[in-house]
Amino acid sequence: MLQRVLLMVGILICVRNAVADPVPPEVPVDPVPVDIFPGEPVPIVDTVSDTVVRRTDQGVDGPLGEGVHESPDLIWGRMGNWVPTAPDGNIYDSGAWDTAGQFFRVDLFFDGLINPPGTLGLAGSAFAPYLYGLNPVFGFVEFDMDASVSTGGETWAQGDRYLGNLARWGGKATAPQFADRVALSGTDVWNDFDTPPYVQRSGEEFHIALLGEEITEIEEINGNADSTFDEEEIWLVRGTLFHRAHGYEEFSFAVGPPPGAYEPGDVEIRWKHWPPPNDTTQVTLIYPLTNQAWVDRSGEPLAVVMNGDASDQNSIEEALEDLAFSAMYAPQGQHDDPEWPIIADWGNQSPADYLIANDWGATLLVGMSYTEPDGGGALFAWTDVVADVLLGDVNGDGTVDAADAQEIDDFISMHDGVDGEDGDTSENGSIMIIDFGWNFSIYDLNYDGFVDNVDVFAVVIPGDMDLNLEVNIADVDDFVHALLYQESGFPPGDWPLVQERGDFNHDGLLDGRDTVGFVNTLLEGG
Repeated sequence: MLQRVLLMVGILICVRNAVADPVPPEVPVDPVPVDIFPGEPVPIVDTVSDTVVRRTDQGVDGPLGEGVHESPDLIWGRMGNWVPTAPDGNIYDSGAWDTAGQFFRVDLFFDGLINPPGTLGLAGSAFAPYLYGLNPVFGFVEFDMDASVSTGGETWAQGDRYLGNLARWGGKATAPQFADRVALSGTDVWNDFDTPPYVQRSGEEFHIALLGEEITEIEEINGNADSTFDEEEIWLVRGTLFHRAHGYEEFSFAVGPPPGAYEPGDVEIRWKHWPPPNDTTQVTLIYPLTNQAWVDRSGEPLAVVMNGDASDQNSIEEALEDLAFSAMYAPQGQHDDPEWPIIADWGNQSPADYLIANDWGATLLVGMSYTEPDGGGALFAWTDVVADVLLGDVNGDGTVDAADAQEIDDFISMHDGVDGEDGDTSENGSIMIIDFGWNFSIYDLNYDGFVDNVDVFAVVIPGDMDLNLEVNIADVDDFVHALLYQESGFPPGDWPLVQERGDFNHDGLLDGRDTVGFVNTLLEGG
């Protein structure tokens, strides 16, 4: 114990005498817009400026027009029950958050000016991704309304959803319900429904579809009528933008179309750009939780019976009511379908128990379009996910440590040179990912199409100053040397790794303010 105390004192004295405290970095302008309402919505947390482009085209060389077209970057969000002051008027700018509210509200705030999505050539549409501006956002926001991954999921385009792409960012999901449901490679995405890792079984009941093909009408509330969403403009974007999960369709009695689908065509999403210093784009969905709320919004008479038809009065409650009804009365033969578990547990449930949006779960996957159609059919280059992953947490235990580096090393040893698993078929310490872009690997931390020692050492172990994947007394000399002399004395290729492992307060610097973190880590591991 005395040795440890002396070690700590020695390092602290050394730092105090030799390293002057640097000027704290400038605090950025708070990006939160000014329309904060009373109440307690659930925050949707994301790291600012964390976009990393993940192309999905084979060869990962498809044109994105980077520098011309911005990468969508979610900076924060919130969701909950909403009580608009005037349900039949402007429901966006006056109201209160309240769990008794009859409307669901979700706000997504993107960095800078972000446009509604154009069309991508799907279902006979034109390829026009920049129809509404140079910086469109594409993707899906999924909502788990009963907080259960046992019910709900997506059997259509699961390769374009959160669980099918998260590992492209080099880690497993931090949320425990997704621990064994993340595709670790592109081949996992298309596994059968009842084959691990169960990528289709995300628990999603509804999703926002950020696709231009879903847009049927644009109303410029504040704009110059040039059909381009510009700075400080406000648009109401309408269409089939909020869907119930497609996985339910084969079991549902909902009217459709197609049969079993619940896709209301009158959904409205507002886009609003806030000027500097905020410079954010706010994307807001407010949707009725009950048919009564739909009536309050439209002014039409209330239908006596919820009929499972999204083309007339529609709401979350009606969609969930149909799930409960369908689960109880589906033909017995459907119970043997491998996908039956998606809906089975909705039987005998009361939809009214699931209308508090504060209790829902949410995931988000967004990205940008290629500037021209991809011959292989790739549609998106993903740029941001929520919830985030920890880069290098390949074993999904919530920390990044030597165990993760060892798992990557073991993966290389197991597959190196194996025909059909290693694209170069050579035992050379490197796994070439076959069909990279369409395919991927959670172990390819730098997303270059290879799993090799670069990825092993990309696992950032705080305090591992000598880069041996351990933290022990041998790291002290290198830490003190780095404090005193910075990169001097370190091989040029090693210094960025050393600096990253010594930057305990994550301010981009290795300095005196990182000393306590280093000492604590050293003592905990010693």
